[in-house]
Amino acid sequence: MNKNSRRHTSSCEFLGTFRFIEKLLSEGLAVAKPFVDDGVDLIVYADRKPLIDHFAAVPIQLKCYSESGFVVDEKYKKIEGLFITYIWYSGDHSKLRIYVLPYSVADSLAKRKNGVPFKRAKGRYTTTNVPAHVREKLKRYERSKDFFEVLFSPKRTA
Repeated sequence: MNKNSRRHTSSCEFLGTFRFIEKLLSEGLAVAKPFVDDGVDLIVYADRKPLIDHFAAVPIQLKCYSESGFVVDEKYKKIEGLFITYIWYSGDHSKLRIYVLPYSVADSLAKRKNGVPFKRAKGRYTTTNVPAHVREKLKRYERSKDFFEVLFSPKRTA
């Protein structure tokens, strides 16, 4: 299938979304999908003891790729507490990579090695050729489990 086709893009997003949801559900978290995509693709929440003593929810913006990619868009800055989740190799369980990080961290990664921000077109930086230094920094946010700790810990913006 042509990587640039609409079907390929939809399949990639579908697979990545459901692989992420599968991992969240396996940890006892719950997931809601907004009817309107206004920058939030999923709302992940915890509402049951012993996992949590009170209801808590986190907005998620998903970025799914059949291989790798990185995008930061300033339009997401306005969403309080937003996490960006990058899902790489969504079609291949053996290569699947999930990176979960606060928007502010993703935004700070969109810089060259020397600290100069990457050029953005209309407030958006995007690449499928992720620079090595960004890949290295993303490793800290790679997850295959323990999503509760990442999304609901008091230090989640660190």
